[in-house]
Amino acid sequence: MNTLCEHRLGLGAAGCGLALLLGAGLFGSGPATADPTVVGEPFGDAASSLRDAGRTVVIGAVVGNNLPLEQCIVTNMREVSALRPATVDEEYPQYYADGGEVQLSVNCDVAPRSQTPEPGAAASDTGRDGDQ
Repeated sequence: MNTLCEHRLGLGAAGCGLALLLGAGLFGSGPATADPTVVGEPFGDAASSLRDAGRTVVIGAVVGNNLPLEQCIVTNMREVSALRPATVDEEYPQYYADGGEVQLSVNCDVAPRSQTPEPGAAASDTGRDGDQ
């Protein structure tokens, strides 16, 4: 009796098992990283934390230009996996996997929000129910 995998793909039982293993490897959750979570932090602090963890920081995108780079807020962080050319032999180009980079996107239009509300901000009734 042929399984769906054997029938549709024309593979034997061993081929279907190998296809399942490869698919699980490709679509798995990926390796766990011990990188600190830096989204929401100023770029200067975030870059320092990541460098201390042994990572190379790369800027992926910048929005605005009202703040110095060190004060810009990190809005996104992603791992960069790339193939880099190795200069071994010009006739046979070779590549190596470079997985030590973290790409940060930053917003330079806003200053970081204070963690504590301004005094009286929560107790103010101004603007509620149309009252001024």
